Amino acid sequence: MRVVTTNALATTALVTALLGLSVVAVVCGHVARRQIRRTGEPGDAQAVVGLVVGYLGLAATAVGVALVVGLVTLPFVTS
Repeated sequence: MRVVTTNALATTALVTALLGLSVVAVVCGHVARRQIRRTGEPGDAQAVVGLVVGYLGLAATAVGVALVVGLVTLPFVTS
């Protein structure tokens, strides 16, 4: 009897995305999807969710950095 296990990197992508480690989640998600396509393991949905949440986290970080930079430089622009 063969035990079917979910791809470990897919689980890692999901968990790290939920913990806010977006870069790790995106890298693990892409590697997991490549492994899943090659081996046929289950876990594609977990990898995709990890990728989506990871990319959303990266986008939110970029927007936050842009806002902070804009607010910090605003007094210099208006003077």
